[in-house]
Amino acid sequence: MGTFISCKSDKAGVTEISEENVEDLAEDFLEEELSMDEELLEVADEAGTVTNEVEVELDEVVVDKEKELAEKKAILKEQLKESPNLGKDCESIIKEYGTLVDKYLSGEDKESVIKKLAAWANDPIFNKCKKSAEYKDRFFDLEEKMYADEDEDL
Repeated sequence: MGTFISCKSDKAGVTEISEENVEDLAEDFLEEELSMDEELLEVADEAGTVTNEVEVELDEVVVDKEKELAEKKAILKEQLKESPNLGKDCESIIKEYGTLVDKYLSGEDKESVIKKLAAWANDPIFNKCKKSAEYKDRFFDLEEKMYADEDEDL
């Protein structure tokens, strides 16, 4: 089906992303997203959630789902290629994030820090690291630190 590309992985299982493995990583991100969607549907069904059923020919559903996945994959590949975190692992991303939080709190060029953090907001690499079991508490602590400063200003 495809080519195997070896890539570096940190302890949280988040792959260091480079231009060579963007295609494979986009597929991995989509598979993970789809499995989460399926898990949510299973939980909803188990909880007795009422669902609306509509009769649709299977061919139609498959074509629509394939088209949707192809579009998501294309968008994800572009996001990965343009990512400010391309080629970084989660450890280096969290260190850089901590440095940005410290700059923000010191008042040192707050505007450029906010712009950089905003650029990271939709970055799939950054968001995958934030969700990683190994790193999510550390990211949460840094965000709390930054938001605590905002509360003091009010």
